[in-house]
Amino acid sequence: MTLVHVNCKTYLASDSKLDSPSKKSFHYTFRPSNEDILKRIRVIAKQEEFNIDMQAICRFFEMSGQDVRQIINMLQMHRTTSGALTSADINKK
Repeated sequence: MTLVHVNCKTYLASDSKLDSPSKKSFHYTFRPSNEDILKRIRVIAKQEEFNIDMQAICRFFEMSGQDVRQIINMLQMHRTTSGALTSADINKK
């Protein structure tokens, strides 16, 4: 899950004239759909000229616990040794 916190006001905790930021800030949770994550990974692989089949992407997706950063790291590691990746290659390792 990706959390994004936006706080547009800074304050000094010791200044009693200012309200606590928790009264003035909003917490948003941004969670892209699984389909959006898979599409984005395909776009990244294509831009990097890394041939990877959809089953391999889905396997990374499962292995990472749906963590996009971890998927990108796995792609980077495999890209250093090869220009293509299939689900069979993943199962070998």
